[in-house]
Amino acid sequence: MKSTLSLFLLSLIISFCSFAAPDWVMVQNNDGRFKAMFPAAPVTDIDTSYADGQKIPWKSFMYNSMQATNENSIYGILYADYPPSQANSDVKDKRNDDFLEHALAKSVTGINGHVIKQEAITYKAFPGKEVKVSFAHGKAVMDLKIYLIHSRCYILQVGYMTKNEGNSAIDKFFNSFELLGEK
Repeated sequence: MKSTLSLFLLSLIISFCSFAAPDWVMVQNNDGRFKAMFPAAPVTDIDTSYADGQKIPWKSFMYNSMQATNENSIYGILYADYPPSQANSDVKDKRNDDFLEHALAKSVTGINGHVIKQEAITYKAFPGKEVKVSFAHGKAVMDLKIYLIHSRCYILQVGYMTKNEGNSAIDKFFNSFELLGEK
């Protein structure tokens, strides 16, 4: 009887543990010179855009979870290197703000959304934008942080259903982003 009860308790513990939220994983990308925490390993991909007739490869790290039990459906980090003549945070002029505005506009257009909140931010001393975008007819929100680090653009994003706004996993993801080798 005692061994049957022990076996039952052990199987009960194992079954409860299988439903526990998984630990987040630290993703480090040396080429992208960053690390960040994701709820699970992201899928990497490369896409291309064009700026002033030049081909710009964008590398993405995306975790998509369409499970209704998750607070957020999308976590992503994208980055691309631009020619210094087009974007360069080391040169303090209006070009940087114009570049960030253009990156923001492309992100908003890409999800057929509209900006509901926007403010200037920095990562260390580098310029950026923090943006909240409503999409899917107001049912979903995408929080974005866009940074210009030298001639590299980083876009961090978290997408979620409107009812999940303000959940702690959003800040956990954004606050885990760290540049490697940058002071």
